[in-house]
Amino acid sequence: MAQAVKLKNDNRRWMQEHGCTHLHKPNDGGGATHCVWVRDNGIDGSNGYIYCQRCEARIRPDEPVMRKLDPEAIFDTTRFNLLIQSCGVNGAEILS
Repeated sequence: MAQAVKLKNDNRRWMQEHGCTHLHKPNDGGGATHCVWVRDNGIDGSNGYIYCQRCEARIRPDEPVMRKLDPEAIFDTTRFNLLIQSCGVNGAEILS
């Protein structure tokens, strides 16, 4: 039973990191995103994260403090910046 749960979690993580584009297919209206920007409440200096509603991934910029607070997230500043542009968030900023 434990092995089946581990395999399921491994497959889910692979899909989040490599299988899901987090964008709609071109024939489904292309360019639109499955993602939304989520603000971290109560965490000073946090840029929030992008949540993919399709694969349930949390994509965060690579920040050491967030690696401790949210170790299950995907830490990729480049992907975060790309996806936040398609989320249409007012006041969100691209990180360097």
